[in-house]
Amino acid sequence: MYNHTINAKKENPGGFTLVEVIVAAVILTFSTWGLFQTVNLGYTLIHDIRELLVVTSVLERQMEIERNKVLNHVDSRSFDPNAYYGQTILSSATGAVIVEQYGSVSTTESRKVTISINWSPRLKPSKTINKRISSIITKNGINYL
Repeated sequence: MYNHTINAKKENPGGFTLVEVIVAAVILTFSTWGLFQTVNLGYTLIHDIRELLVVTSVLERQMEIERNKVLNHVDSRSFDPNAYYGQTILSSATGAVIVEQYGSVSTTESRKVTISINWSPRLKPSKTINKRISSIITKNGINYL
């Protein structure tokens, strides 16, 4: 009465083949590596941006110091960019104030002041970065030109 057919061939063996496991491991490895690289790039960018913000802040502060001086007391010299924060934030940092004549005719009425900072990023110590700003300082003030 009952006709039971036994299928000798199983359609779903209930496991993974060795090829499937290897493919899954390769996909997982590349995904993990890509995620690590993305996090590492993000960390590097944040660190570089932090250093650039510090350098920009130091450049602006130093420029304001120079602009507050009497024109005859503005002179070329070096300075320590880390002195503003009391600790070493920028690795191997050196700063310079460069004073030049402004225009083609030598005059005592105005000077071009360039402030630059050279430093090595902490994450890439073999690289050297330079950032600078320039301004014109006049004997009679900023609106003289």
